[in-house]
Amino acid sequence: MKHIIFVISQPRSGSTLLQSLLSNNAAVASVSEPWLLLPFLSARKPELHRTAYNEKLAARGLEEFIPKVGGDAAYHAALRQFAEQLYFYNAAPQVRYFLDKTPRYYEILPEIAQVFPQAKIILLKRNPLAVLHSIIDSFRCDNLDRLYTARRDFLNAPFLIQNFAQQQSHQTNVRTILYENLVTQPEIIVKELYEWLEIPFEKSILHYADNDKTKGNMGDAIGIHRHQQPSADSLDTWNIKLKDTQWRSFFKGYAHYLGNDFLKQYGNYEQAADTLKSSYSFNRFLKTAQNNETLTAFSTKYFIRKYVYLLSGIDLFKK
Repeated sequence: MKHIIFVISQPRSGSTLLQSLLSNNAAVASVSEPWLLLPFLSARKPELHRTAYNEKLAARGLEEFIPKVGGDAAYHAALRQFAEQLYFYNAAPQVRYFLDKTPRYYEILPEIAQVFPQAKIILLKRNPLAVLHSIIDSFRCDNLDRLYTARRDFLNAPFLIQNFAQQQSHQTNVRTILYENLVTQPEIIVKELYEWLEIPFEKSILHYADNDKTKGNMGDAIGIHRHQQPSADSLDTWNIKLKDTQWRSFFKGYAHYLGNDFLKQYGNYEQAADTLKSSYSFNRFLKTAQNNETLTAFSTKYFIRKYVYLLSGIDLFKK
């Protein structure tokens, strides 16, 4: 019998690395990042997307339609059959699993658990401050305007992932692993996951350079190619942002926003007291995000205010 594996995390958490390790065998098929389920499982959550045809009306229509075709159970069964047919369409006979690694499935975690009750779900956590650093560098977010497009990836995702992990803590088909453990103890962590999936483990699996299942336009096109096996080289590189004039106060504000209680609960990521400090730049960014202002409005306000601050000789990020 064939089953699905979901790897879900914040973007830039090492999910491509984990995908490469878990699919480096004949039993697991995968592709770069399907993004298949987001439009279907978010159809009843219009706050997650905008459409030309009016997403709120579409959700209302769907809520009226579903009870007339058998209710949630029938709707979920149809979606499950649809997805499984696509996932395993070109699968070889020996393939036991299809691995869907789409980080932004953090938006639809409860829906995935409902529609795919037999699926294996792996939650990959990484220090959110390290994730933010990687988002800034990898997505070339050299100012707050560019970072705004990724706001949910670091403002919402950690809390959504943690809430789901707590709700599903009793489920044997849901596993949580830390990126830091994956790169410092790869053989132990990967072997445990293979045993959980009931597929043979060999140490050679850790050398993923020849695994081309993750190749594509999506996913990590940077870090995954720097090494041929798990490496801990990037664990503490995020600290450089605390020495950067432009980003120092923003990172301290973000750490303050998360709070040490949450950081400890999320993965023992507590920070030194002087790293957590409310800051103007982060609070203003957060207010804009919470008000759901458009990128255009934020962009205009940001550049006007930054220009005024520069003329006055005051650094926006230091305030």
